[in-house]
Amino acid sequence: MCELCVLLHVCCSEETAVIEYAALCLVALAKYYSCKRQICEQKGVELLIRGLSSSDPDVQKNCIEVIALVLEVFCHRLLAYS
Repeated sequence: MCELCVLLHVCCSEETAVIEYAALCLVALAKYYSCKRQICEQKGVELLIRGLSSSDPDVQKNCIEVIALVLEVFCHRLLAYS
């Protein structure tokens, strides 16, 4: 199992601190196109959207950052084709 897959799996954890740091690691990885692609392929965006319902603001912030980084690719592609 790839490291990114493990981090996404950990984001399903019940422990808030674990989710927070897993999402923070994903923020660092999501800066790279190959990782953005893997996040999408592994249904990571859906998992991160679930993280937005956390009561911990750090978890919410980290999840939003990863989602924003992943969406950058699609925004750039849309602009390139218009």
